[in-house]
Amino acid sequence: MLYWGMIRPDPARFKAFRWTLALATTLSGVLGGCGERASKGSPPDTPFVPAPISIEELRAAEYPADLLDRTMVRLVAGVFTPPDSGRDAIASLELHPMVAIPEPAEGLARAAAIIMESGGGTGMFYWLHLLERTEGAPRVVASAYLGDRVEIVNLALAGDTVVVRLVTQGPTDAFCCPTLEVTRRYVRSGRELGEVRSEKGGGRGRTSRFPPPAS
Repeated sequence: MLYWGMIRPDPARFKAFRWTLALATTLSGVLGGCGERASKGSPPDTPFVPAPISIEELRAAEYPADLLDRTMVRLVAGVFTPPDSGRDAIASLELHPMVAIPEPAEGLARAAAIIMESGGGTGMFYWLHLLERTEGAPRVVASAYLGDRVEIVNLALAGDTVVVRLVTQGPTDAFCCPTLEVTRRYVRSGRELGEVRSEKGGGRGRTSRFPPPAS
């Protein structure tokens, strides 16, 4: 009886020992699993790529009207017509059929569009616009004036750079009859597209016109 009493474990201490052993085993498994997962590497997050800006969205987007002090107006089927012809300042806007829509980059879709603006006279003022979309509808983020009664030959967009090939008035040309073909390169700077290069000629390359809407 004495011998048994000397080696018999204390019930409370034995219970605590079993609990400590179980906790250590659990922690070992958890930490070991984490190490294994870390060694394999976590899967990379899938980058968000928005849908390309469509021609339909460009035909229904908002653009600044220069003749209306840069007021934003919304096109309907590619056209804005002033609701009240009796206003002091009127402006009609129309989307040019040539657009540039590159593949979206990570997190950003872009497009370049040209708006033809008229105040009711003989002038037809051409504006180049850069549009962007991260989510929701595309919006104009930068613009540049191209000229009065010019002819657009080609349009290209890469990142913040827009290249326009057009026919404009030469030194002796009347506004109605431009003959000087130039290629202009624009780069976004804040809310403006600043012209950084202009070259004469360039030939008449492949255009990017979209078909007219079905009547």
